[in-house]
Amino acid sequence: MTTPQQVEVLNLVTELGVLVRNQRTENAQLRADVQQMRERLDTQLGDYDRRLALAEARGAIGAAMGAGASPAAAPVPLPASSPPVTPVSVTVTAPTPHPGTPASRSVRLAASAPPAPSAHDTAPRRYRVQAASPGLAMLAEIDRTGDVGNLLQVGVGDEVPGYGRVRSIAQQGTAWVLTAERGSIR
Repeated sequence: MTTPQQVEVLNLVTELGVLVRNQRTENAQLRADVQQMRERLDTQLGDYDRRLALAEARGAIGAAMGAGASPAAAPVPLPASSPPVTPVSVTVTAPTPHPGTPASRSVRLAASAPPAPSAHDTAPRRYRVQAASPGLAMLAEIDRTGDVGNLLQVGVGDEVPGYGRVRSIAQQGTAWVLTAERGSIR
């Protein structure tokens, strides 16, 4: 090979080295971009899954609340001036037993439902998990009669009255458990 040919070959090798270096730099940048897009997509899909689960839960709650309530079964509000309702207890004693049967039995019956909780009532609130997804839960307040009351949407870090800040919302078996500072809600 002559000297000009050697110089030309060395120039081509140098250009080829520059092209390979540029290609590697572009590949590294593309890998970083793909990784960032993957992380952003995972975050957005997780958020979408939580929102979809919450929307499904709200729909199920709405359907359950709407299907079980009839206009005739709706409670009648009492006027503000009416006295509070108190439970009445009745004791029923069976007649004198015949020989050979157990002694008389007493049965206590509640004639009315317990009074409705007042606004100044300091009894702790009770909740149950109505619907949930990782990091997000729909809590239903349970009153003394066992009926479901207000719904409360909470996430990790939110405050639940009577329980404190929510630490975690996780599934245990088939049930969802919300763990807070002062107890857990199932």
